[in-house]
Amino acid sequence: MQYLKNIRVAIRLPFVVILALVALIAFAIGAFMTLGAVKIGGESERQISEHNTMLADIVAPGASLAPIDLVVMEVKDALNRGDAAAVTAEVGALDGLVATFRERHQYWQEATEGPEAELFAAIREPGLEYLDVLENEFLPAATAGDIEAVNAADARLEALLEEEIVAVDAAVADIAASTDQITADATDLVSSRTTFLWVLLVATLVIVAAAAFAVTRSILKPLDELRNNLNQIATGEGDAAASRLDAERRDEFGEVAASFNTFADRLQETAVENERTARVAQARATEVSAAANIAAENMNTVAVATTELSAAASEIARSAGDASRTAETAVQAADHANALMERLAESSTRIGEVVESIRGIAAQTTMLALNATIEAARAGEAGRGFAVVASEVKDLAAETGTATADIVGRVDAIRDDTQAALVALAEVAHVITEISSSQSVIAAAVEEQAATTAEIDRSLTEAVTAVNQLAGTGPEHHAVDHRFTTAA
Repeated sequence: MQYLKNIRVAIRLPFVVILALVALIAFAIGAFMTLGAVKIGGESERQISEHNTMLADIVAPGASLAPIDLVVMEVKDALNRGDAAAVTAEVGALDGLVATFRERHQYWQEATEGPEAELFAAIREPGLEYLDVLENEFLPAATAGDIEAVNAADARLEALLEEEIVAVDAAVADIAASTDQITADATDLVSSRTTFLWVLLVATLVIVAAAAFAVTRSILKPLDELRNNLNQIATGEGDAAASRLDAERRDEFGEVAASFNTFADRLQETAVENERTARVAQARATEVSAAANIAAENMNTVAVATTELSAAASEIARSAGDASRTAETAVQAADHANALMERLAESSTRIGEVVESIRGIAAQTTMLALNATIEAARAGEAGRGFAVVASEVKDLAAETGTATADIVGRVDAIRDDTQAALVALAEVAHVITEISSSQSVIAAAVEEQAATTAEIDRSLTEAVTAVNQLAGTGPEHHAVDHRFTTAA
């Protein structure tokens, strides 16, 4: 399979397919030719059918003299009986049979050639002579009623009939033998073609399988080499300097091999460069480790300070929360005092209404006392005692009016003081509300600061851990895997 190295894969694969298609086409052509030879309507079937038609024609009632001879015997019998009408009827029947005999022999004379034409010629000659004797001797004698002439003509007809029968038997035997030969030839053809097709099929399968195996092998072998080399490079088990493929091939794998070899060269160069870089990185790692130790100490100090700051922020947030809750309680107390003062103002208003009612009653009482005094004066001496009572009621009403006026003054003063207290309490509640709102903002800010400080503390803790790990990693942990380096 070495020669396949110089044939491109794009040509090998179509070659196998084309080879398989050619073999299948050859197989199909052989099968169709076999079917064409033995199928219904094919050449063999046509010849057999033609021979069967010949046999059906040369045996009565087609191109044979047997039907005619039977009518001749009926004519003789009618003459012997002296039945002229029967003789006439039988003679009329002979016309149709004679015409059929001539027509069939004319057809086969034109349709056949070769041996079949000679067979029909051997039958036709005594037949035509038989018809000549029949038409020129037998029928005129029968029409004339000449029995002796009829018997003489009939004797010649019998001899010609025997000659025609011999020719017919010979033709039947030859046609049957020819038919048997055609059938045997068709059977042999089918058998031989079937064997040929099986041999062709097996040979095709073997050739196509061999070609497919060769092409597949020529493709898989370089693929396996490429896969093995790539696996060795990927797993680090190989040597980049020794990993090379056959780039002398002229197919696609030669191109892949050239690219792979270039890749291996670059990989080898990269390995050497990586080794050099690894040495530098190892030296740098030592320096980084020392710097990381110093950074770890500083980060630990910052972490401790951050933890304390986080604790202080948490305490401030708690105190701010307590102050906010105290301010909320003061706001609620101010609201309650404001409600009480409003109720006091409402009660003062109602007291003023009651005092007004009392004042109205005192005025009415004074009017009643004045009316009573006038009525007592009218009554004279009899109303004197009633006048004294009216005077006392009048004095009492005056005192009631005075006391009522004093109460009204005091209620107005209470109402004014209550309104002033309501205004002062409203201002106090507003101030406390603003203080509570500020405390809430302060508490939220302090909580956010505490959360931020906690996040900083967590980040610093992680950073300290990472720095400590980095500081604890010595230069020996920074070694580089130097696989695929050169042997040197």
